[in-house]
Amino acid sequence: MNKKKERNDTFTENLLVNGVTLKFQLDTGARCNVLTRRDFQALKINGPLRKPAAALRSFSGHRMVPDGMITLNLQCKEETHAVEFYVVDTKSQSILSGETAESIGLIKRIYHIEDEYSTLFQGLGCLPREVKIEIDKNAKPVVHPPRKVPIMLKDKVKAELLKMERLGVIVRQKEPTPWLNSMVTVTKPDKSVRICIDPKDLNNAIQREHYPMKTIEEVVAEMPEAKVFSTIDATSGFWQLKLDTESSKLTTFNTPFGRYRLLRAPFGIKSIPEIYQRTMTEMIEGLEGAQVIVDDILVWGKDEKDYDERLSAVLKRAEEWNLKLSEKKCQFRKDEVEYVGHKITKEGLKPDPEKVRAVQEMKQPTNTKELQTFLGFITYLQKFLPNMSQVSAPLRKLLEKDIAWHWETEQKDSFQALKKMASEAPVLAFYNKDETVVLNVDASSCGLGAVLLQNERPVAYASRALNSTMKKYSQIEKEALAIVFGCKEFHDYLYGTHFIVESDHKPLESIFKKSITEAPPRVQRFAIALQKYDFKVVHKPGKTMLISDTLSRLYLPETNDELVPDLSVNEVQLNAHLPVSDTKYNELKRDTENDSESQLLHKMLEDGWPQNKSQTPEPIQKYWAMRDEITSIDGILYKGQKVIIPKAQRKQMLMVVHETHMGVVKCKARARQFMYWPGMMTEIQETVQKCEVCAINDKKMNRKESMISHDMPDRPSAKIGADLFELKGQHYLLTVDY
Repeated sequence: MNKKKERNDTFTENLLVNGVTLKFQLDTGARCNVLTRRDFQALKINGPLRKPAAALRSFSGHRMVPDGMITLNLQCKEETHAVEFYVVDTKSQSILSGETAESIGLIKRIYHIEDEYSTLFQGLGCLPREVKIEIDKNAKPVVHPPRKVPIMLKDKVKAELLKMERLGVIVRQKEPTPWLNSMVTVTKPDKSVRICIDPKDLNNAIQREHYPMKTIEEVVAEMPEAKVFSTIDATSGFWQLKLDTESSKLTTFNTPFGRYRLLRAPFGIKSIPEIYQRTMTEMIEGLEGAQVIVDDILVWGKDEKDYDERLSAVLKRAEEWNLKLSEKKCQFRKDEVEYVGHKITKEGLKPDPEKVRAVQEMKQPTNTKELQTFLGFITYLQKFLPNMSQVSAPLRKLLEKDIAWHWETEQKDSFQALKKMASEAPVLAFYNKDETVVLNVDASSCGLGAVLLQNERPVAYASRALNSTMKKYSQIEKEALAIVFGCKEFHDYLYGTHFIVESDHKPLESIFKKSITEAPPRVQRFAIALQKYDFKVVHKPGKTMLISDTLSRLYLPETNDELVPDLSVNEVQLNAHLPVSDTKYNELKRDTENDSESQLLHKMLEDGWPQNKSQTPEPIQKYWAMRDEITSIDGILYKGQKVIIPKAQRKQMLMVVHETHMGVVKCKARARQFMYWPGMMTEIQETVQKCEVCAINDKKMNRKESMISHDMPDRPSAKIGADLFELKGQHYLLTVDY
């Protein structure tokens, strides 16, 4: 076989070079780019060639003397690249080296590490050491009663529980346990369900480990010559931690099919991130070129050989510890990686440009109101900004009454200078793991803003636009979504530490103190997405939140980033619990759209409720007390998880509730599960009382029984009555001697 011919029969590509189409052989073994003298002459370039940097050798070992070197414009995939070529007198094709072909996007280097360690990317792992959750011995255990699961979801919940049991994630619990948590069910876009627990009360009793984590600066100090990097991410990280028996019993939860307890560490337990960090650190202990910060393993080497040896050692240790990895999230053999809010490159540590992009690319104001918002942001930072008054003077002039709005070079330069000052030191602080962390968030009608603060100085900024679906959220949902956005953007800073969330929406303060199931459906999803974080929501007046307010109004235009994976675009799965046919569902949507009261509620949800009840339109003042529970999903209004029935449907709903002629109490209980409107209970009672069928049966079957007196006892304590009652948190047994 002619080996030379076999080598020349590799991949080829037609590319534009200085406007002329030339055919190139893509050779991943070539160390430089070669342009044949024939192809060079076709370009009709009159200028001289540069002196060649070195002599070349062909694949067969023959020495080739180049005519010279030249840099040409090569066009690939609508992008132009400056590429250096050696011009050589040869009869073979022009050659593009593997490095050039990769840099312009013609080929992609694939490192098949998974072939050697394929078992690491399969199934669910289980680390060898059991985890113990420490609780305060003086804490009073809390038992949550079982919550009803909608009939429509019962089969799916049962199937998911059986699946989790087969995976060894949960097991049935038959013996009594002092702690009993609530089960929370989330319906996914594919109509399947995800089961979580709500350990809010348990968290109050848990004692954290406060395991120390290295700073990014400490890690970088250990890798001065690093040139090649990997980040390794575990599959379902916490689920690979096995709980000891006592800790497992703390996670017992109620279901309609009996009690279960978790065998693996769940999201939402506030001590688990620190335990996970400690366990992962112990796993890689003694290995060179590897460190763990938060939930990622970083591996590095001074060259590919050094890197491969270290990566192999880490993966071998992962196999020994039965740690399973996420193939999609792992990055192997990279020149640079993002890690804990920084970029680690072969040139050293660089700040992540994403953390200041929300300010650097902030759109310029188009009117006085937007300018006032921006200057409010700058005013907040003035104590860190030297010469702020002087630099901002051209902008402040536009706020004078006798000055017409104009945006010229002077204003543009001032705006750009202030943005630059706000995104650099001394304004921008370096993250300090020992300082209190504050996440300040805000939501406008069209955007979200978030800023990470330490000692009132910004560490990182973020903003984004709301998509068309999010713009229809109620204000409380937008504000809760802002928390999700902030946590997602600053995950590397927030995960595994306690932090404060500042919001100007006071109802969030109480909502995040309650059980997840008491929140509106959409906010429930947000709360579940936030279970991995340990935070406290604190209300702060809007007039003091100048940075996040500005970011939410002068936001970046992106809308594609998915914030909560379990929420699809139309979010119909949020209604999955309703026992309603498609026909009736569409009728509810139609009558809600045509109902004037419902439309006023929709307007309040989109624009925000006023500060006082007296400022609310009179027809919907009756909803004032429950305004934070009201939401809109797919055009239908809800109070919590109950549908707010439009007026046109209420009479029919009363008939449905009483169609089996149950009594007042049972009819109210039935209606209370799925529907609501002001005065509903009174109308149900009137409907039952006016029912002729019930009235006839009541006379026949429910005649009032006369009082029966007790016989006189012949001695003390011959007949005793007993009952239980509670007073001021204490339980009593009351006995009476008849």
